[in-house]
Amino acid sequence: MEYQSPFSQRLGTNYVPTPAEFDAINRVIDEQRAAAGLIETEIAELKRRLQVHTDVISEHQDLLTPARRIPSGILSHIFFTLASIPYGYGRKPHPVVTVSHVCHLWRTLAIDNPLLWAKIDAYVPLYPHERDDRKPGELERSIAWWHKAVNGLCMRVEAFAQRAKACPLDVSYHAEDAPPGLALRCFVDPADDDGWGKTLHPFARLVGVTTHWRSLSMQLYMNMYASPLLKILPLVEGVTSHMQDISITLMCGVSLEVDDLTWRRVFSEGTMNLYSAPLHSYTLIAPYNDLCRLQPNWGALSRLSIGSPYPSTVFGPQDAANVLGVTPNLTHCTIKFSDGALPTEFIPQYRVSLPKLRSLVLQGTEVPIEFADVLDLPSLTHLSALQTLVLPPKDENNNAVVELIRRYGRQLTDVAFVFANITPSALGPILDTLPNASCLELVAEDPGPGTDKFNPNPGQAPIPRRGVLDAHLLQRLTPDRTESEPALKHACLCPMLRKLTLRLAATEREKDREIKKRIIDLISSRRRGSRNAENGGVAWLEDVTVAFNGGPVGWMLKELQAGGVGTEGVEFSAPYSNSETVPTSFRLNVPGFGPLVISKCPIHFFLLAQVEKGEKGP
Repeated sequence: MEYQSPFSQRLGTNYVPTPAEFDAINRVIDEQRAAAGLIETEIAELKRRLQVHTDVISEHQDLLTPARRIPSGILSHIFFTLASIPYGYGRKPHPVVTVSHVCHLWRTLAIDNPLLWAKIDAYVPLYPHERDDRKPGELERSIAWWHKAVNGLCMRVEAFAQRAKACPLDVSYHAEDAPPGLALRCFVDPADDDGWGKTLHPFARLVGVTTHWRSLSMQLYMNMYASPLLKILPLVEGVTSHMQDISITLMCGVSLEVDDLTWRRVFSEGTMNLYSAPLHSYTLIAPYNDLCRLQPNWGALSRLSIGSPYPSTVFGPQDAANVLGVTPNLTHCTIKFSDGALPTEFIPQYRVSLPKLRSLVLQGTEVPIEFADVLDLPSLTHLSALQTLVLPPKDENNNAVVELIRRYGRQLTDVAFVFANITPSALGPILDTLPNASCLELVAEDPGPGTDKFNPNPGQAPIPRRGVLDAHLLQRLTPDRTESEPALKHACLCPMLRKLTLRLAATEREKDREIKKRIIDLISSRRRGSRNAENGGVAWLEDVTVAFNGGPVGWMLKELQAGGVGTEGVEFSAPYSNSETVPTSFRLNVPGFGPLVISKCPIHFFLLAQVEKGEKGP
């Protein structure tokens, strides 16, 4: 019932109550406050009762959630997907540990699946060292935390190995020496098993649980002479009886390679014997002299990756030829060349025959043509030569990549190379020798950001160079096709292409627009007609990825779509993809400070890139 106030006629007016009315008004206010308090109490009780019912509903609804009804097979597949994610190093629990603590069902499913625990990632954190910016007592606290972290790592890897039961282990191990220096030596004694030498404990705990290992990936970064990390290698010898895959990276920061005396302190004969290991895949990223210290059964290997961890460390064609000469059964090979910024001489001594080799990947500096001449690769189908050292382009008679493509072009199906390393007169002819290439990647310059570029001529600055894929060559890659008649294979270069990747350098605006138009024509022409090329016809281009150095790219997809060409599998990208995001720079000379460069972008203050992808049609 609505309350009727004795002062209702006075409410909302400018009436001034008398002193006698003040007491009556206060009594009305007190009465209404008491009534409001009772109602608030009732509301609070109703809310409490409502929350009880709501909680019961929510708890019962949780029992009906789809996640609780996922079949065990699908749940296990999810667990394995999480386990395949590289864990690296961090303070968060391992993904497999996390899923095993969700509920009793998940924990039982995880614990009862040994394969889930067979992949072990062990990343030993860097030992704390003295710095000028450390506060008093901070170093001691950091060292205490480091010991706690290593102890926790030991417990985790041991638990994983035990839960893996009889399953062979796939182990990844990463460790780095503490930085050298006078302050460091005050705190770290490499021979102290409770100090930095404790970095060996996680690996030793794994070896103590089981020697049934299937693969090992190990990165050792040594910053001191007689590094304790080398003591891990004798432990590796004891777990190789079932090992099929080894990947070892040895990086020595104090010198270019480990000296002979240090190797003999670790191994009595100065070499690590892996001959009895049933290895099929072997990766060793280390200087050549260190590579020779680890001796597998070279003749039994089918996959091999070798090279130097540092651009400044010499690993040249002679070193590679020496290794390839004793590996006749390889099917896949990756070589990372590095000549230490100095020219290396290669004098062929014998022919290297690799009759089973199907894939060859060449990285690092360009190699002399003599290296290509000594190789006999009758089964080669995949060739990648994305070498990162920028050199003046060699003519077709002195280029190792050109020689390899000339010799094996008709059997190659996957090809990638830096076309800026090849003269324009040679580029067209070698593409003409790739009639069966289904995957082609053409790069203007080295694809790796931040890669060191050395000049082979000591004392001179690095040589800059830009390559351009001109419109004429793009036209030769474009078949002359009509709607009614399919193009024949002889109508263009590389007629069997199904995947094309282009990474282009900067060009003038007019040429840039012309090249983009040619790429649109190329895609349009190769996407006409049937997806299944008939005998003698040009193949359907399924995937296209083009990275431009600049300029707008969004209009290209729109033009393809306007022409009735499907854009599924097509991707264009470019930094500074429109005029509004191009940064401008100002150089000012500030007195007492020197030159100051200020970069300003109207929208953002960092590099912007636009990526345009084609969407699948309805």
